[in-house]
Amino acid sequence: MSQDALDKPHVSKQLVEHLEAVYSGRLSENLLTLSDRELGSKVGQRMVVDYLRGLLEQQEEENVLLVPT
Repeated sequence: MSQDALDKPHVSKQLVEHLEAVYSGRLSENLLTLSDRELGSKVGQRMVVDYLRGLLEQQEEENVLLVPT
């Protein structure tokens, strides 16, 4: 099943802000000490946060378009 065929869930701004705080977009100074698995995990976490941020932005744009003027 394609991603477009799935119903996208509502994403709250509060959730995205919380996840951005927990899973910072900045890698720590100990980058060289991370194993490949740990590095992959951190990159994956950030990809999920970025995806949710994108869904939130889509929702906000759709809401603006739906509001009568």
